[in-house]
Amino acid sequence: MEVMSLITLPTSIPMSLLTGQAGHQAVLEELNASWRNSGSGVIFGTDSFESKFQAFSNMLGERIESVKNTVLKAVETVCCPNKFQEISCEDDLYHVPACMFIPILTDPVIRPVFEKGKLDGWGVTASQLPEDDVYGRLINNGRIDTGAEDYTRDKMMTWVVYSDDPDVTREDLNMVEYARGFCRDFLKRQMSDEGEDLDFTNLPNRMNKLMDIPESK
Repeated sequence: MEVMSLITLPTSIPMSLLTGQAGHQAVLEELNASWRNSGSGVIFGTDSFESKFQAFSNMLGERIESVKNTVLKAVETVCCPNKFQEISCEDDLYHVPACMFIPILTDPVIRPVFEKGKLDGWGVTASQLPEDDVYGRLINNGRIDTGAEDYTRDKMMTWVVYSDDPDVTREDLNMVEYARGFCRDFLKRQMSDEGEDLDFTNLPNRMNKLMDIPESK
């Protein structure tokens, strides 16, 4: 018996084997010979059952693809805790990599909610957060707010970088920025009158107590 690695398993099984569209040639020929209809096999040809079987195959393929993506993301979260990932839906909140805990929790909107004990914070404590919003600074390096009151066409772009800043790429920072925005919106929805008070850092549990959250700048 061969035991395959979990991370390779979803891509190791051909779809045709699961739906009966491939197999030993002798078996296929025997089935076609036994169930031949208008010159074609019931399962493997173009008979009256083809459309229903095709619909079943498509449905099964979609389900397998969905499960495969979920399993791969879960495995990647465990095996690659320092790899930044896209956080763009509620399902992604179940698989946030460890390297994104601090970047999300130090968001100016999320941080005060976390520091008051309303969020679990993936097990992170408030004392572990840096004083400054390091990731926010790195994200905004080189940007100019053209809507600011003091904006002029002559305003200089600035970069502030310190030797102890985390070693991240622009792609990593883009993922952090998008994740922060998604988590802020998720938090606001949960804390609204129509929300369910879900703690996005400890799904599917709820937040301990509601509080007013500041408006994002």
